[in-house]
Amino acid sequence: MSNAPIDATKPLRGRARALAAILARAGARPLALKVTADGQPGHPLYIASDTEPRLWEPPSA
Repeated sequence: MSNAPIDATKPLRGRARALAAILARAGARPLALKVTADGQPGHPLYIASDTEPRLWEPPSA
C-alpha cells in the first residue's frame, strides 16, 4: 500500500461513504479543515490558515 497523500480537496460528489470505507480498511483516519453543511470536506482555499484539522466522518445519509 502506498503512503502517498490523497487529494481530498475536490468534492466527493456522493462518494463519501465509499471513500470512508476504503480509508477505514487501510487503517487511515481522514481529517478535514472544514466540513460543509452537507457533511463534505471544505475546500482549503476558503479556510483560514490557522485552522486545525479535525477527524472527519462521512455523512450518514
